[in-house]
Amino acid sequence: MITKINIDNFKSIKSLVLVPTSLNLFMGLNGMGKSTVIQSLLLLRQSMKSGLKQLSLNGSMVEIGRGKDALYNFAETEKIHFNLGFIQDEEEKEFSLNVSYAYSAKSDVLSQIEGYIDSEIFSQPLFTTDFVFLNAERMSPTTAYKMSYDEVTNNHAIGIHGELAAHFLSMYGDSLIVPESMCIKTASSNKLLDQVQEWMKEISPGINITTEELSQIDKVVVSYEFQTNTISTNKFRPTNVGFGISYILPVIVACLSGIHKLIIIENPEAHLHPKGQAKMGELIARCATSGTQLFVETHSDHIVNGLRVAVKEKIICSKQVCINYFTKKVEKDQSYTINTPIKIGLNGELSDYPQDFIDEWENQLMKLL
Repeated sequence: MITKINIDNFKSIKSLVLVPTSLNLFMGLNGMGKSTVIQSLLLLRQSMKSGLKQLSLNGSMVEIGRGKDALYNFAETEKIHFNLGFIQDEEEKEFSLNVSYAYSAKSDVLSQIEGYIDSEIFSQPLFTTDFVFLNAERMSPTTAYKMSYDEVTNNHAIGIHGELAAHFLSMYGDSLIVPESMCIKTASSNKLLDQVQEWMKEISPGINITTEELSQIDKVVVSYEFQTNTISTNKFRPTNVGFGISYILPVIVACLSGIHKLIIIENPEAHLHPKGQAKMGELIARCATSGTQLFVETHSDHIVNGLRVAVKEKIICSKQVCINYFTKKVEKDQSYTINTPIKIGLNGELSDYPQDFIDEWENQLMKLL
């Protein structure tokens, strides 16, 4: 589990320290630095092949550009610094990395100039197959999805766009058992496929999912049908049931798998009805109680309120949740990202209500009165 994130001189961040919990929400207006914090973690992961001796600005996780795109505009020193702390839950051992990289304006690979790295950090989920990152730009509905036995079996991959979620579900749907804290009791069993079905019904009532591998063309076909007490529809292609269901499938699969111990999700609320967004708040709360750490970037007040209800209903402990609200501080000669940590109280109350934080509904309502 990541217990500390300290970033200096990276993009919009002059200096920032976060103390992550099990469930970490990143919120704020556009361009305030939410994605920058996530990118710092992705950069370190995609640079691990060099043992973090080099920082690879462009790779499979994220593309920053060149050094001039990575360095904080008003940096006083030409180096980018990351300091992360980790703890091994079972043994409560603490590990850390503390590394700085030299600025090079035109290079997309920056060299480490100083640092200290505990070798044990490479066994932490950020650097192993226990990791999932789901980009905001997830795969659109399609008639057939990609297969990759290497990625799915060896790396437990779902794909940063969710493109392998169907193959993952096809392979592990009947073998993986979902942790008890995330199981819906009305499901046929605690197997992954049955629990995915039940959680999908919370988003779209009556929906059933089937997957079929077409190994001769390395594709997986996903079909949806809708059932009530009296009727059952024909099977529909994903392209005929809308974006919301396709977008939410990889999020649900990642959370329920039980094998992914660090999950980073951008905009899980995309294309979801507000009721579905609130249920997403409950799902990620339950996931965080099962030994998984989550970093979730969101603009949804419904997800926030779903989390608040989850705390009040004792689904998750209030100490396990932190909302990080990012803004920009503007001074005479510079501007930089700052963070306001917001805690959820035992009854779902929030410790702070900074300006522009989940208040737009009220702002617009006041204009109508």
